[in-house]
Amino acid sequence: MAIPGLLSALTRAQSGVTLTDLEYTYDPVGQLTATLNRLDPAQSKHISFDDLNRLVLVRQGILPIDGGVPVPIEDYQYDREGNRTASTGSYGYKSNAHNHLLEDDAQYRR
Repeated sequence: MAIPGLLSALTRAQSGVTLTDLEYTYDPVGQLTATLNRLDPAQSKHISFDDLNRLVLVRQGILPIDGGVPVPIEDYQYDREGNRTASTGSYGYKSNAHNHLLEDDAQYRR
């Protein structure tokens, strides 16, 4: 979905060789939902949000509609107050009564 003011594509070339060729898609409220890597579709990212517009899942790979099976690389869980309580590769998060993050024991894969 093209939304005015949001980046829809990024292409970078040097000496006639395309180095980067990305396409971005957004949901109706402007949240990034996909980054299509045209040079390496297996590196494309697909992003999902819950009904409260919180990030819940990031998958990498080619979509089934295109013959692929994207793999979850990050997922997130929240408590009733909206505090993130867990994510892929983490030991958890703790918040106080004012919804301030107290601990982040996350271990991210990079």
